[in-house]
Amino acid sequence: MLPLLPLLLVFLVVMLLVLYRREGHEQLWLRLPTLEEYRQASSQPAEQPLNCKYCHSEQTWEYGLESVMDYRRECACLACGKRLWRTEQASMPVS
Repeated sequence: MLPLLPLLLVFLVVMLLVLYRREGHEQLWLRLPTLEEYRQASSQPAEQPLNCKYCHSEQTWEYGLESVMDYRRECACLACGKRLWRTEQASMPVS
């Protein structure tokens, strides 16, 4: 029984770290402006692609916060790597 106690403690610590890390990602994501807020702040016409407010590049990349299929989406600039805006997607398109 004694050798199981250290393993159980290690398991609990790892689980707490995973949960803490996930919460950190969520909080960082919530601090990003929404796509609409980003568009309003940039004052660019709706028909034009949005530029990065840091380096003015038009190359952006959208990805899921925790996984490819995550409904919480985040967009980053491919040129400078800055995180730009967040969106929520009801479901991913199936191709």
